[in-house]
This record gives sequence, C-alpha cells and structure tokens, in this order.
Amino acid sequence: MATLCTSTWGDPTAIKHVLLIHGMTASSQTWHRIAQEFASRGNFLQSNRYSTH
Repeated sequence: MATLCTSTWGDPTAIKHVLLIHGMTASSQTWHRIAQEFASRGNFLQSNRYSTH
C-alpha cells in the first residue's frame, strides 16, 4: 500500500476546496506562496506529492 504525502493550507471546513497539481520536476511546496494567499481568503487547499516521475 502506498502512502500519499500532502501539503495543506487553510481551514478544512472551508466551503471552497482547491486541489493544486505540480509539474514534473516540482513538489507540492511549489505552491506555498500562492496557497497561503488563497488560504487567507477563506479557502482550503491541498497539494499531493507525486513521486512517481
């Protein structure tokens, strides 16, 4: 069984949820600055780390 690593920002009970997908040579932390801004506006964001590339 594989483990899925995620980064999250904001309140998980927020009405708006956003899934962020990074590019081939990046990681979930690529979205750190943008995610913080969206989280400050009341959104919940999640980015999964895809290590199969």
